Order: sequence, then C-alpha cells, then structure tokens
Amino acid sequence: MHPYALIPLATGIASCAMASAIYARDPHGSGNRLLAGVVAANAVWATCELFWNGAASPESALAFARLAGLGVLGFAPLSLHLFVVGSAHAGRASRLGRWLPGVYAVSALLALLYLGTPWFIAGVERVPWGWSPRFGPAFGVALAWAAGWPAALAVAAARRRERPGAVWLTRIRPLYAFAVFPMVVAPLTEVVLPLAGVAFPRLGSASVALAVAGGLWAMYRYGYTVVTPGVLAKEIFEVFPDGVALLDRDGRIRSANRNLAQLLDREREPLRGRVLAEFVRGPDFDPTRDLDAVECELLAADGSASLVAVSSSALRERRGTRIGHVVTVRDLYRVVQLRTRLVTTGRLAAVGELAAAITHEINNPIAYIRSNLGVLSRDLDALEKAAQTSRDETLAEELKEGHELVQETRDGADRVAAIVRDVQRFSGAGYRERESVDVNRLCEEALRVLLPTLRDGVRVERRYGELAPLACAPQQLVQVFLNLLSNAAQAVGERGTITVHTADDGDAVSIHVEDDGSGIPAEVIERIFDPFFTTKAVGEGTGLGLAISRQIVRDHGGELSVRSDPALGTRFAIRLPRGDAPEMGR
Repeated sequence: MHPYALIPLATGIASCAMASAIYARDPHGSGNRLLAGVVAANAVWATCELFWNGAASPESALAFARLAGLGVLGFAPLSLHLFVVGSAHAGRASRLGRWLPGVYAVSALLALLYLGTPWFIAGVERVPWGWSPRFGPAFGVALAWAAGWPAALAVAAARRRERPGAVWLTRIRPLYAFAVFPMVVAPLTEVVLPLAGVAFPRLGSASVALAVAGGLWAMYRYGYTVVTPGVLAKEIFEVFPDGVALLDRDGRIRSANRNLAQLLDREREPLRGRVLAEFVRGPDFDPTRDLDAVECELLAADGSASLVAVSSSALRERRGTRIGHVVTVRDLYRVVQLRTRLVTTGRLAAVGELAAAITHEINNPIAYIRSNLGVLSRDLDALEKAAQTSRDETLAEELKEGHELVQETRDGADRVAAIVRDVQRFSGAGYRERESVDVNRLCEEALRVLLPTLRDGVRVERRYGELAPLACAPQQLVQVFLNLLSNAAQAVGERGTITVHTADDGDAVSIHVEDDGSGIPAEVIERIFDPFFTTKAVGEGTGLGLAISRQIVRDHGGELSVRSDPALGTRFAIRLPRGDAPEMGR
C-alpha cells in the first residue's frame, strides 16, 4: 500500500470521530445533527477515496470514484439546511427554506447521474499512489453545485454577521480562516492540478477534515467544545421554571424555551429573529443591558398583558467579548396573589388581635345584662303571682308582655354571646386541651345534631375508614364538621345526597364532606373563608362559620380546602396530621 493511503484513511477515521462527537453533543438539536451530517459526508468522500486508490482493477476504482459523489454532492443541501436552521433572522431563513426541497431534489438527481453515467467521472487512470479519476464533460456542473452553495453561504454569513448554525461561526474569527482553507486546497488538488496534467495527491477531503478540526479547536479556545453536555444544558433550558430567551447583540431572539412561548401564547419557531422588545413593555426595559427583576408587562398573542419580572445578563465568550444576552421572564401572577394574601393575612391578624380585646370587654356587660335579666324575670314572676291574687287583668297582661320582652332580650344577649365566642375562636383566644379520640365518632356526633334538621328527601352516606385515634380538641372538630354539614344541607335543599368520607392518609387523617347540591359560584369561592362573608340572608348567619373552621383546622396543623362545580356539587377536604402535642393555643 502506498504511504499516501494513510491520508484518506486518517481523514475518514477523524471525520467519523468528529461527526459522532458533534452528534452526541445534542442529538435532538437540528443544527447539531446537520453539522454532524456535513462531517459525515466528508467521511464518505474520504473512505471512497481510500478504496479507489487501493482497488486492484480499474473497474473497482471507477465504482468507488463515482460512489464518492454521494458525499461530495451532500455538501450542498446540508450546508443550506444548516444555514436556514441557524439563521438569526426569521425572514431571510424562511425565504431560503423554500429552496430546500429543490436543492435536496437536485442533489439527489445529480448523485444518481454521478453514479450511473460517465458524464461526471468518465474513467480512471493509473498514478503512482493508486488511481486518479478522469473527468467527464459535466464534472464542472457537479463541482459548481457541491462547492458553490457552501462558499456562497459562508460569504453571506461573513458579510451579514449572522450565525449559521451556532453563534461561534461568526463570533470566532479564526473560523473564517479554517473555512477558506478547503475552498482553496480542494479545487486546487481535485480539479486544477489534474486538468493541468500535474500528478498530485488529492487533498480535498483531508482539507475539509482539517478545517473541521481547526474549527473545533477554535471553539474550545473561545469557550465552546463538542464534548460539552449540550443535551443536559438544553434540558435545563427547557425545564427552567421561568421563561428564558437567548438574544443576539441587537436584542433579537435566537432561541426561547417552552415556558416563554407559553407566557407569550405563541409558537417558539416564529419567535426566532423577532425583537424581544416587541413583547415586553416597561419604562426601564432594555434587554441589551443588565437588568435585575425589572417589573414590566408581557404582551400575549391575544393582546392581553400580564405582570412579569425581567432579568437580563450579558452572554460572553471565554475572552470576555459580549456575544448576546440571556433574559429570564418570571410570571408575577403568583407573586401578586401572595402579596394579596400577605396583606389579607396582616389585616386578619390585626382584626384578630383587636377582636380578642373587644370580645373580652363585651363579655363583662353581657354578664351584667344576663344577670339583671334573671333578677328582672324573677321579680316579674313575683308580680305575676300578686296580680293573680288581685285578679287585675290589665296588670296581668302587662306582666305577660314584660316576660316576652325579657325573653327576647335574653335571646338577643345569647346571640351576642354566641357571636363573641365565635370571634374568640377565630382570633385564637383561649386555651384548648387535646385528647386522643376517634374521628369517626366525632363525625357521628355532628351528624346526630344535623339529622333532625334535614328534609325527608336528603340522604346521608357514611364511608368511614379504619382510623387510629387522633390527638385533637374534640369539641372544636365537632364544630368544624357541623359547620360543613350544615352548609352541605343548605346546598342540597329539599333533595340530595350528603357524603361523609374518612380515610387513613399515612401520617395524617383525611375527612371529606361532599354534597351534590347547587355548588359554589366561581366568583364566590375565593371569599368563602373570609371572616363575616356570607351568602345567607340578613340575620341567618354571621359569616364566621368557614373562617372559624379553617382556623381550627390550621390550629391542628392541618388544612381545609374546597372544590366545587355548580353542576356537580361541592367537596370540602380536611387533612389533619397525627400530632403528639398535649395542647394547643396561644
């Protein structure tokens, strides 16, 4: 074997290794796959060159020389496709993209003619290192098609400062030198010297492999490498909870993750090449400078605006040159909700502290009133006996009316006392001891109170699970269950089903109270746990039932939630952790 055979052998091996490394960096990236395809096409070219130079007969050498056309002609469509995928401007990319099917079709046709006709490779002739192809009349067409597209696209990228395939192709200047190298060596050794009758080894595939290797070296020098786990970086980019966009130096979007596309309510591909400022509105917004959580408005496809926090950091290569920006967009909807909840919680805390003090002061005059009403009732009884003795009907009527007034006043005082107790419970005032009890028994206690008040058409279903005793304040939980059951009874009205379901939930106990009643409207469900909010008629409720219930459940370390559908009914869910605390309270 002639020593020259080592050149195509090394070229083929190196090209296969580089194509594999590039592909492994990000198998799912279309630009990455296309770049690996270009290098693989060069591996085909070099391998065929190795075999035709080592062929024993001219027929075998001619077959391999023509087969090499598959690799050579593959440069044209792959390079154009790579340019389209990596173009920074969507408008120019879409125009070039329309040519892709035609370019692939022409390349396939030329490859068939290259293989089956003598138009491109007419034959082979002996040379010291093996065989040399003899050109056919149409060889110039294949050469112009295979080399013209990559050369034209490289020039276009250099003039327009775009990034065909990746940012480093235009930001790293040595890459231009490596790109020019095969454009000079390949035509010289593959065409010019053979036509001039100079016997010189063909170095086209070797020059392409050297250019690729040099490009990878330059990438590494500037902070990029094909062995970087690109798949991992892309996965992080995709699963990042905020919207993320990579911008070029002009503020145009190179790529955007799924979350940003969802925030904008748009497809990702049309975003490429668009200016981010088209979608973000804010006085302090400028994506080409560093930003730290600047609040702006994000404009969705339907014209709606949402509040977001925008952060931007410069993207630099290893030597410090700015090549773009990384912008993160955080949806502040949850933050706004949290702010509202914090304000509400602060207000409720203040109301609770105030209520605890006020109810304590109200209890004293209520006690006086109840005591005095007792004395007054006793005196009225004595006067009523005296009136019966004197048979004074007028006095008897007045005394009867006085008894009714005393009773109404006592009822009013009792109602005030009940409201005060409810407010005390909501505010957390008082001392509450815990004991281990069966939650199913507490549900039954609440049902025994409720059942006599239900209409005949209302059915109660019990689905109790096997529960271990729970450390809790029993009477408070009975009050919670009774509140939920009373609301369910009101929801079903004359006819319906109320279901009480308990279950062991590992380290907690879950209790569900469901009904198939009218459900809770969406505009109301957000407020049902607010103190003093009620949908009942005036005088029928204080609006503290659910607020107190939630407070009691939270005092037990649990949570009370609700899910409702006007067509299906309402389901309240209580989750109480198993606690060993002997008491709770302030």
